[in-house]
Amino acid sequence: MLKRVFALIPIIFLCTFLVACSASKKEAVTTETAASTPTENKKEQRAIQKKQLQQKQLAYVKNAYETAKLGQLPEIPFTVGTTTYATVKNDWGEPDLAFRNTANFVQYRVAKKEQIATGLGVGLYQKLYEIRSYVLDDTKTKIESLPSKLVEKELGKPAQKDFLGPHQVWYYAANQYTFKVTIQTKEKTVRSVAVYIKTFDDSKTMQ
Repeated sequence: MLKRVFALIPIIFLCTFLVACSASKKEAVTTETAASTPTENKKEQRAIQKKQLQQKQLAYVKNAYETAKLGQLPEIPFTVGTTTYATVKNDWGEPDLAFRNTANFVQYRVAKKEQIATGLGVGLYQKLYEIRSYVLDDTKTKIESLPSKLVEKELGKPAQKDFLGPHQVWYYAANQYTFKVTIQTKEKTVRSVAVYIKTFDDSKTMQ
């Protein structure tokens, strides 16, 4: 009987050792997982937020294109070829910045801050020939980080492209108007969108 007991002792020690090792390994894995989870979660969160923002930006561009067919842009109460500069100033006050050159372009900023919200081209008979937006319809979120390839995938290839310094302008037909998407060439992202009417554009310089 004693011989059997003594024979079992090594087996008991071995089992105890294996159990202890297994528990230690599990604890190490748990600790490692716990340590890496916050970083992974942050990366996942950032990726989700980036995708959501791009979806929001793209939805705005699509809506802007449809609104451009009426000579307007979302949440801007003016129409190219119809609205006069006097009406703009009456509704919005004096612009934050005015380019008194051959383009006659004015800018309105976000709550008097540095971020540009809207640009307006003033043409023949002091009527707007272009309405340009740098922000979404919440009037504060920039369009800038939207990849240009998503716009091309959604709207198709532009009818025309112009290259202006660090930017390129894509042109899409929108009834009697033109929908313009300005792209930052190096970054391959959208800078602004605009609705334009050529018949009231007496400028010689493109902004």
